[in-house]
Amino acid sequence: MKMKKFLAAMAALAMATVPTMAVNAKITNCNNGESYSVPISELLPEGCTGADIKYVGFKFSCPDYDSNVGCNGGIVFNTGSGDDKRWDSKKWSNEYDPQGYDYTYPADGSDFTIIRPVEDDAFSREPLDYAEIWVQHWWPNETASKVYDITVEEIYLMDENQQRLVAKAPAETTPSETEATTPAPSETEATTASSAAATTAATTTKAAAATTTKANPTTGESNTGVALAVTAAMAAAGVAVTFGKKKK
Repeated sequence: MKMKKFLAAMAALAMATVPTMAVNAKITNCNNGESYSVPISELLPEGCTGADIKYVGFKFSCPDYDSNVGCNGGIVFNTGSGDDKRWDSKKWSNEYDPQGYDYTYPADGSDFTIIRPVEDDAFSREPLDYAEIWVQHWWPNETASKVYDITVEEIYLMDENQQRLVAKAPAETTPSETEATTPAPSETEATTASSAAATTAATTTKAAAATTTKANPTTGESNTGVALAVTAAMAAAGVAVTFGKKKK
């Protein structure tokens, strides 16, 4: 009987020392504990790289928002892994928060938008396998007079002008520098070719004239077939040809 009383007393003592866990406000669409995280690779438009990211926009909604209570949390740029892991957290809150925060929204809750610049080209390191953006909700917690949740509506990436990144058109392809091309002839080569053609034409004319004389020793008239052949050869070589009547 004494043993039963002893065990009952110990059980009562244990129950008395267990803390009561209060329900905190949270991000309703969280995917990692009480935080919302998204990989950069899922946000980056096609054709863009991490180096193009200069600002990150964050927009959330809070239907039960009370300006007398407010809400705040953190925006984290998480890059790298292991010993190279970089957890860069900044605080966000309403503009009248007496504690002082890095990024603020209007205290009346008219626009729950935060824009955070990307310091030191945090996302320029490739690959982006471990690069993430986290949104954390810290307040209101169980000590506040009113507890409510937030929902992350959108996270978007922007350029140096705070314009949203859009997909880039693929770069135009050009022939490889190692691809064989036919070079244009130089001025010296062109002159040499022209001189060779003229020499060939002159040689052909001289030979044809000799043949004509032998073929018609009495009249001295040129043979029409030979003359036409000579003319064609000279024209092909680029030599101008003129005709005149033979004086009797």
